[in-house]
Amino acid sequence: MTLRCVTANQGLPSLQKRAAQTFDKEQQLAALYAEQDQVKDRLAQQTAPVTPAAATRPTETGAARAARKGIELPPVTPVNPAFMTDEVRDIIERSTIEGGALTLPEELPRKVYERVNRAIESAGGRWDKSSKTHLFAADPSVALGLAEAPGRRVTE
Repeated sequence: MTLRCVTANQGLPSLQKRAAQTFDKEQQLAALYAEQDQVKDRLAQQTAPVTPAAATRPTETGAARAARKGIELPPVTPVNPAFMTDEVRDIIERSTIEGGALTLPEELPRKVYERVNRAIESAGGRWDKSSKTHLFAADPSVALGLAEAPGRRVTE
């Protein structure tokens, strides 16, 4: 068995090398964290609150929106009472009317939507796929029997 004796001078360069490598990694990591913070700050400064397009332009009437899109709207007439079941009335009462455009409160099951759509179309409304609203030539509140509904959200 041979014993080898390591002097302090022989082990020093490898220790210095390892210490330098460790120091370099710590410096690199610190630099990366600093760069990450700078990028986050720049993004926070560049990002402005996003407003929906509808909020930035004035509210159009249903007739104006339909004319712009080339949709011909029939006159607003009272809804056919045969189509106005309690379920349909509840859904229409929870809908929002903005300038002649009626927006349903949520996505409905197909059968329920067909009943609601039948009532809306009997009052003169037409579905507009791009705006996801039913458009009317005038305010449909009276035609749908909602003019006196409590808690109604109507924006003109």
